Amino acid sequence: MLLNINNLFPKSKILLVANKYDLFLKSNKPMKIKKYVQEYLAKNQIKTEGIIISSAKEEIYARKVMKAIEEIVTDEKVYFFGTTNVGKSTLINSIMNLFFVEDDNFKHPLVTVSNNPGTTLDIIEIELPNGIVIYDTPGLLNKHQVTAYLE
Repeated sequence: MLLNINNLFPKSKILLVANKYDLFLKSNKPMKIKKYVQEYLAKNQIKTEGIIISSAKEEIYARKVMKAIEEIVTDEKVYFFGTTNVGKSTLINSIMNLFFVEDDNFKHPLVTVSNNPGTTLDIIEIELPNGIVIYDTPGLLNKHQVTAYLE
């Protein structure tokens, strides 16, 4: 997490999506994780418009994220960024799949996903039928991730 995110993007509304919930033990309930995230954000004075605990593999979460985006977006541009391998591209694909199902005219290739860090090499722009443009960004390196030490 970028501790200075509010300084880097002072005029932006930030929606925090804690993805890969499906990897947690079943005993870890979403509200427990959300409470932990809220406490972490408060301790580090990070301001967000909301927090969603998500699994990009389940359509219900893609719908929640898209609904939240539609509620807070003001300039129709949404940037997905975060640490490498947190599921940004997978979540974007899940959101795009919603439009594939609901709009026969929406024809956009899915973005590439991989278990390997560094798969997204450049910013990918995706215009959704509702006028919102999503940008998939390369993952940020995090010295606290094991993958940062692998070749």
